[in-house]
Amino acid sequence: MSSSLFIKGNDISPQVYFDVNKCIYEINGRSMSVSAISTFQTVLDWVANELPGITNSFTLALKFQYLNSSSSKMVGVLLSDLETQYLSGKVIDVEWYFDNDDEDIQALGDEFVSSKKMPIKLIGVDDMSQIFRTWRTDD
Repeated sequence: MSSSLFIKGNDISPQVYFDVNKCIYEINGRSMSVSAISTFQTVLDWVANELPGITNSFTLALKFQYLNSSSSKMVGVLLSDLETQYLSGKVIDVEWYFDNDDEDIQALGDEFVSSKKMPIKLIGVDDMSQIFRTWRTDD
C-alpha cells in the first residue's frame, strides 16, 4: 500500500497534503523559495514511488497564491511526471485553481493545459482564501 505525504507549508514554500486513505491530494500556498527543488523533489519522489501503487483515480488539486520561476519549472516537471503515468494508463486529473484577478497564475495554468496531454481543469475563484485549508495529519 502507498504511503501518505505531508509537508508543512510556510511563507515561501507550499503545503503538501497527500492522504492516500482519504484520497486527498493537494498542494497549496505560496512557492517562492529560490531552491524550490527542496520541496518539490520530495513530491517527485512520491509520484515516482507511491503513485503507481494507488489503484483509485488520482486527482491533484493545485492551489497556488504565487509561483516564482523556479517553482513554475518544478510544477512543470511534476506535471510531466504525472503525464507519463497518465499516458501509461493511470487515471489522473489535475485541478488548477487560480484567483480570477491573478492573470499570471491563470496564464501559467493555460500554458500547462496546452502543453500537457492529460486532463487539467482550470478553476477560477473569486477569493482564494476561501479554498485554502491548513491540513493537519490528524484530520
